[in-house]
Amino acid sequence: MAMITWDAGANEYRFRTALANGRGGNFLLQPTNEGFNWRMDTPRGQIVYTIEHDDGVWTERGEIIEPGGRSIEIFGMTLHKSNVSD
Repeated sequence: MAMITWDAGANEYRFRTALANGRGGNFLLQPTNEGFNWRMDTPRGQIVYTIEHDDGVWTERGEIIEPGGRSIEIFGMTLHKSNVSD
C-alpha cells in the first residue's frame, strides 16, 4: 500500500509505503508535468520510480541507477481506468 501525503512542516509531498512483511518507507515525492517520481538509495545504487498518468492510463516504471551511471529497468506497469456500469 502507498499513500501520497502533504508534509506542511517541510512544505513537500511524501510517498509513504507499507508492505505486507511490515517493511515500508517515507520518501520525498517530486511532482512532474506528467505525474511524479520518488527515489530510494540502496547499496547497489539509487532506485527511481516514475509515475505518469494521462487520460485514464497510469504508467509506472522503476529503474536502478548504478554508481557508474548505468540504468537498469526493474519494474514496469500500465493500468487502464475501466468504466464499469451496474
